[in-house]
Amino acid sequence: MSGKLPSLVPGQASYQHDQPSRQQAAAFRKLYEKIPKTENEWQDAREVHRFATPEDVYRTVLSLVQDIQGEYMPEDLRRLIYIAVCCVDHSENEAEAYRKYRSRVHAKDDLREFTIRNYMSLVRGLVTLLDGLYLKLRHRGFEAALLFAPLNLGALGYYKQAPDQFASCFPTIEITPEVQSSLALYLPFIITTRHPEYRYKKVCRALGTNIFSEEEYLKFVSVLQSGRPMPYVLPAPNTPDPSVASPDNKGRYDPVRDQWLPVTIPNLTGYKPFTIPESIQQIIARASKQQDDPVSQDVPGAVIFRFRWSRDHQEAVDRVIDVLQHSGFLSTGASIGMQFFYRHDSGSIVVPMGYQAIIIPAVATTEAVTITISHQDTAEDIMWNVISGLLLGQGTKLTTRRSIHYDAVMLPILKP
Repeated sequence: MSGKLPSLVPGQASYQHDQPSRQQAAAFRKLYEKIPKTENEWQDAREVHRFATPEDVYRTVLSLVQDIQGEYMPEDLRRLIYIAVCCVDHSENEAEAYRKYRSRVHAKDDLREFTIRNYMSLVRGLVTLLDGLYLKLRHRGFEAALLFAPLNLGALGYYKQAPDQFASCFPTIEITPEVQSSLALYLPFIITTRHPEYRYKKVCRALGTNIFSEEEYLKFVSVLQSGRPMPYVLPAPNTPDPSVASPDNKGRYDPVRDQWLPVTIPNLTGYKPFTIPESIQQIIARASKQQDDPVSQDVPGAVIFRFRWSRDHQEAVDRVIDVLQHSGFLSTGASIGMQFFYRHDSGSIVVPMGYQAIIIPAVATTEAVTITISHQDTAEDIMWNVISGLLLGQGTKLTTRRSIHYDAVMLPILKP
């Protein structure tokens, strides 16, 4: 035996054997078809979406920042912008944010808060994905996403679940000056211009992005006011701005991904438990009943099944992340990595190096199960149930002899 520990994240082999759902496959097939691959295709797409000439670019961007009804604002794009606005409102007053969103989309009061929170998670996920495309596409990444790509809620969910597959649908282009670049469709530019009562940096914090400095936003405003888009090349990703990170600077900036990444507890070794409030336990109990589409994971020495992710699981994770952010374990507005719902019947898994993990119980009862947490030469048996979640440091191993259900949230970390 090689002695290599199985990873908490399913390996490439398991992904090769996993067959995505028909809906997911259809969503990515449609995305691939919609994104231009050649320069001629790109110019044709711009003609179709009225984003080819300087006059077209100006009118289209103006319609986005002024909320003009009509063909320049498809309903899916309008909803995306409303959800992004809700993310900003939510950072100040949650109840008011929900009320305003329902009013904007003419929704009934029975549109539940957890549903709106799920929408916000999807939009933040898209923002993170677009940040990751910036180095190879610059302004065209934002353009392709907002104008060409399908933006229905189901598609956004699939994009977030499979970031590598999302990125593979976009070509790498040669960066040249273009008029479209001077009015880039960067979501914080659009939101801040629509709502001048918001500060640009606050919008960036709410959406979890930090690609451009405020100076770049002011250039956008200047071009929009002049009505004359001009050939331009957007700069390389912005250097970290401490005011966009959390006040205690717990976030780390990854220049490859062009995004802030969270850390939990600096230099965390082993594990640290945290209490799960009763209100979240109720959500977990509801989510635990949803065990659809089990897929066996290729983890040597362990028996593990991954189930389909659901809105209830997403709500539980979002609420736990809120708790961890308020307690100072996670940086506010930081991007979150991959998320999985597992049934772990036996054996061991390990948190990969370069990651920390949040383990959230996904069971309906308070019955405790003994699990073993080990790191290097130390091991500890603990009683674990729905009342307590776990933060696991990199290289930490979790072993069980009885079936346990949990949501695993991976947190990529960087060395200072």
